[in-house]
Amino acid sequence: MGRTSIIMVMAFNLIFMTMGFRLSSLTSSAYDKYMTYYSIEQAGLAAESGANIAISNSYWSRWTALPTAQFSSGTGIQGTIQFADTAVSSSSGSGDTIGFHLTSTASDNYSTVITRVSVQGQSFAQFGIFNSSENGISWGASDTCFGPYHTQDNMTCQGTPRFYGQVTTNGSITGGSPYFKFPPTPKTNIPLDGSFDDLKAWGSTAKGGANYTGVKVFVEFYNNGQIKVQTVTNASTSDGWLASGTGFSTGSIKACTTYANVGELTSSGVLLVNNSELHVKGVLENVNLTLGCIGTGSIVMIDSSLVYKESPPDSRNKFAVTNSMLGIVAQNGINVTDTQHPSTSTTQTDGVTPTVKNYAIANNNNNNNLKGVTINATMYSSNGGFGAENFKTRGDCGTLRVVGGIQELTREAVKYPSTGDGFDKSYDYDLNLQYNTPKGYPSTRFLIKNWVDSTIITNNTFWQGENQ
Repeated sequence: MGRTSIIMVMAFNLIFMTMGFRLSSLTSSAYDKYMTYYSIEQAGLAAESGANIAISNSYWSRWTALPTAQFSSGTGIQGTIQFADTAVSSSSGSGDTIGFHLTSTASDNYSTVITRVSVQGQSFAQFGIFNSSENGISWGASDTCFGPYHTQDNMTCQGTPRFYGQVTTNGSITGGSPYFKFPPTPKTNIPLDGSFDDLKAWGSTAKGGANYTGVKVFVEFYNNGQIKVQTVTNASTSDGWLASGTGFSTGSIKACTTYANVGELTSSGVLLVNNSELHVKGVLENVNLTLGCIGTGSIVMIDSSLVYKESPPDSRNKFAVTNSMLGIVAQNGINVTDTQHPSTSTTQTDGVTPTVKNYAIANNNNNNNLKGVTINATMYSSNGGFGAENFKTRGDCGTLRVVGGIQELTREAVKYPSTGDGFDKSYDYDLNLQYNTPKGYPSTRFLIKNWVDSTIITNNTFWQGENQ
């Protein structure tokens, strides 16, 4: 009996020793795999961190070429950030800003993790309405907004305004009971800091642009595709629309020229006015054009309805087809003009009253004789806004209809409710702007378009004993 007990004890000891060794081996293997997995995760985080740092730098150094860079986690993980299609300004000859692609690679003893990101600016033309300041203006009960809407300001509502596009705001949304087709996204920071570099490049004569400096330019579109361009000197107070044969010409700038089509006017698709006024009106047929107006004293004046011959697709007719697209890019304001408009000059005739230019009205539908003005265009104003000149005193002007987009620094009024002067407004979104934008139109800071992570296991011992 004693011998049997000794044998049993020895057997149990042997079994427990074997089990203990096995358990120790399993514990050691599990720990090794945990540490290996931890190392792979750290490599992944390092690759993603490299990509995030690169994107952050590009956000603040938007027009600076981005170099290839090495990095180290300090824990044995080495990495590289590489760039392709580096973001540069078109002023150096590359054309519109293309954004960039970056690859961030991080490696440890077991794996290589690769993060690939595509980054690109979004054209401001893709916003139906965009402003940096609401200027104290609330969205009213009868207001309706189509297309994407963004404000850097707080958004105030009264009653039940309706929003049928995506709404983002850098502030809060208060007041009323607004209807949103899509959930709004607050605390979204998109500065209105688009550059004119692309516009200036495509508007240069070197790129085939129509470029005017120091003269007032009057552009009229005809429904047969023709475009008339007339110029007068900055000092002139005459009606520029009547400048045929008596306007200002020098070098390549002619007093009055009618072009058969937009290609004759500008091969690049951009007409640029520097340091002066740009006046525009008419009916566009087969015209894809960007009108730019930048520099000291620059302002855009819409002197009459400005429409496409074929109506663009909007909320009322989503399947409409037009062959025209117009972009208006202004450094300062964009105004629907009244019969009289204040001078952009600081000259005063009596020491008190600013000089007033008594231009003959281009078309009576700007004043209170006929009701309404229609505009088909997407319009960008970096230091001002889109509004109606003399809206407090111009009388009841009917409805201001816009099918396109409005992106502005400050939201401007077009009606004075106390007296009924100015325009009622009806703003809709040109659905073509979802996919196509005018040449040289300003864009937002870079946004992430695509992000892909992939892991390559370089040391297969990690998988030993596993079902791969």
